Amino acid sequence: MKVETPLKAARKNCLDCSGGNAKYVSYCPCDGVHSTRCHLWPYRFGFRPENVDPPEFVVPGAGPGPDVNLDDLPMLRITRKVKAPLSPEQRKIRGDQLRRANAERQKSQGKSAA
Repeated sequence: MKVETPLKAARKNCLDCSGGNAKYVSYCPCDGVHSTRCHLWPYRFGFRPENVDPPEFVVPGAGPGPDVNLDDLPMLRITRKVKAPLSPEQRKIRGDQLRRANAERQKSQGKSAA
């Protein structure tokens, strides 16, 4: 059995809720302003809300109301924001942080096993 990430499971749930219609998922009115609030609404694209591009589609109330005909609206192209690559200095800092965290984890596991 394949285990899905929570974000992929949220996207799959939203597609199931909309009858497989990706356009309805994009313009879903369950943002808590136009309709009742669904807790998966910010995650309906399968990305974290801060990584959705364009960002206005994860702001409650920014979409069209529930009385709008979806056939009249364009299909959206929602993508994940691409983060800027790390500089060599940032890579070194992150590597050092990771090594320290791994060393701490190994120490704590060694103590708990003893």
